[in-house]
Amino acid sequence: MSGTALVPLAAQAKTYDLTVDPVTIDIGTFKRLGIGYNGASPSPVLRFTEGEEVTNNVTNKLSASTSIHWHGSILPYKMDGVLSISCDVIASGETFTYNFPIIRSETLAQNDAFK
Repeated sequence: MSGTALVPLAAQAKTYDLTVDPVTIDIGTFKRLGIGYNGASPSPVLRFTEGEEVTNNVTNKLSASTSIHWHGSILPYKMDGVLSISCDVIASGETFTYNFPIIRSETLAQNDAFK
């Protein structure tokens, strides 16, 4: 097979619908108001496959603006989620669609939300 390049099969595109929500975090000894995803903390785990094209529809249910920074992911500049640097905020009640290819397999959980 000399001279033959192996090309990975393209994974099917997936769409995730996420909400950023105020949640009560109960660790047993005390309760605090915090930020959760899809009504829970810790957040749901997202598993991405290399070669997959991902669409994340993120709806902000907080009273303040927010974004999601996808820690350690290789992304297009405008999808990185760093406020005032690489993206605009997601206003309260609004939805932003993050769309990016997965360059390497990864699992994302408990992403940061910023005010």
